[in-house]
Amino acid sequence: MRQIMQKRFPHILPLIEEEGLLDIDAALVLLLLKDYKNASENAAAFLFKLVSAARQGHLCLKIQENKILPSSSELVENAEFARTLDAMADLGVGELPMALIHLPGSDNSPLRPIRQEGPYFYLQKNAFFEERFVFHLLRISSYSLEDPKGPISCSDRLNKEQIKGVETALTCSLSLITGGPGTGKTFTAAQIASVFRSKALDQGKAPPRIVLAAPTGKAASHLEKNVRRELGQEAKLISGTLHMLLSIKSSEDMMKEGMPLHADLIIVDEASMIDARLLSYFLSRIEEGTRVVLMGDKDQLPPIDSGSLFADLVDYCLATGSIPCTQLKESLRSDKKQILDFAEAVNLGDLQGIKEVLEKPGAALARISLFSEGGSITSGYEALWNLCRKKFPVKEDYVLDPSELLQKFDQFRILSCVRKGAFGVDAINAFFRRKYREEIPSNEFFACPILITKNDYTQSLFNGDVGLLIQRKKQKDYVFDRQDTAYFYDKSSPLIRRIPGVMLPSFEYAYCLSVHKSQGSEYDNVLVLVPSNSGSFGKEVLYTAVTRAKSSVIIDASDAMLEKLISRSSRKISGLHARLQLTGGFPCFVAPLSALP
Repeated sequence: MRQIMQKRFPHILPLIEEEGLLDIDAALVLLLLKDYKNASENAAAFLFKLVSAARQGHLCLKIQENKILPSSSELVENAEFARTLDAMADLGVGELPMALIHLPGSDNSPLRPIRQEGPYFYLQKNAFFEERFVFHLLRISSYSLEDPKGPISCSDRLNKEQIKGVETALTCSLSLITGGPGTGKTFTAAQIASVFRSKALDQGKAPPRIVLAAPTGKAASHLEKNVRRELGQEAKLISGTLHMLLSIKSSEDMMKEGMPLHADLIIVDEASMIDARLLSYFLSRIEEGTRVVLMGDKDQLPPIDSGSLFADLVDYCLATGSIPCTQLKESLRSDKKQILDFAEAVNLGDLQGIKEVLEKPGAALARISLFSEGGSITSGYEALWNLCRKKFPVKEDYVLDPSELLQKFDQFRILSCVRKGAFGVDAINAFFRRKYREEIPSNEFFACPILITKNDYTQSLFNGDVGLLIQRKKQKDYVFDRQDTAYFYDKSSPLIRRIPGVMLPSFEYAYCLSVHKSQGSEYDNVLVLVPSNSGSFGKEVLYTAVTRAKSSVIIDASDAMLEKLISRSSRKISGLHARLQLTGGFPCFVAPLSALP
């Protein structure tokens, strides 16, 4: 492949060799241009930018003021490479082989790999996800519901914003709730479920079918626990991850039509984490008569895969009122004020405000320099070990109830903005695993946190589930015997699940989590590492990391890194706002973006 690149695209090849772009990008571009031997190198640069942007979660490229967004500086680290790629791609958009492009109004022609709609360029699959999302969004929101009889009586513990959220959820077929940490989103969801169930029973109806969902097992479990606190343990609820509830076994399942998801009320938490493929597929499974509530923090990191559809939709609805959207602004956690002040300054991109919050005395927020000030890797790891070695209950008395051990591990977590590199998640987990293992005598048991990395439907374990593994030290690591046991929070009861170690699906150790993987979780105390190679992320990664903490945050980040992060956003580009503006409110009409003036 490198030889072909050298021959056809000699100016682009250095971008791959210097890791500005990836081999997988090159393979796809060469495939697209296989039959177009005379395609220009500028056209290839545009395609590289398109496939690289799609790989990094953007649904499309957008031409605005003769520039192509996103800028290549958001896609590759090297600034010089980014300028070269932008200059070539800006010319290449006009040099693309027309046979690659599917234009509006050409529905009867063979499907082509690239969709152009006005100033937007998509890979076909991303255009499909966005169109499917808008179609079903409008379909669901257009349904009329039977008005709940009598006044809606809410708990006196709710503030005005939360009461509005309950009322709109009960009277609208689709509603949104957004808010930062400590604003009471989950408590509001519990009240929605409680009032909805009570009104049905008061009217002599059967108990309604209530479904609680989230993209991760831990988030689903957290939502269910809070709802059951209001409804009682005896109330019948259906709860789980979206993959489990929709019976998704592979990504191909989300390209097919599925049976309607039968429910009277569906509440989805952590909606900001749901990518375009899954969110559009979920909406396609909703039947008439179902109330749907999408809930999340629009300022958190976008999904790992494609799009920022929940955040984009919230922004659009807050501006236009087209779909009821409740924004919870009042913080109900005064003990988190310093953390929340820091998070607000991050959202505003206010570097001076960030520094002022960090300099204020208080137990909730502190700043250190383990890795961020250019010290040696060895000294950084030594300082990290001294800071954290006693925070994980590795050699606890294992006759304790497993729930106590899980709670002890949830008291502290290290979060890193990056996965690779000397200060990334993989290296730090390997370091702690080795150090703790060295302290344990042979054949003795020790505990370590683990993160499931592959769905296992037979064990009801899903990618992102965090648990605790109690394992006997053996000569070879990753070798299990019958006494090795893992424990997980149960998603449908207050009990703890026990899984034999030999039955575990793929997992990794979880002393340190990526900020992406930490979404949907809360820990009492958090150490946030922002290494020098975190610059490709935006302010959302910092906001998400610090808001995982209930009580205290320690941040290891240089001034330069803080400034770089808050100067950009990791929100993904889509045509959602333009598409919604053109729909005219008709659910069966998803207008082509070429209709833009």
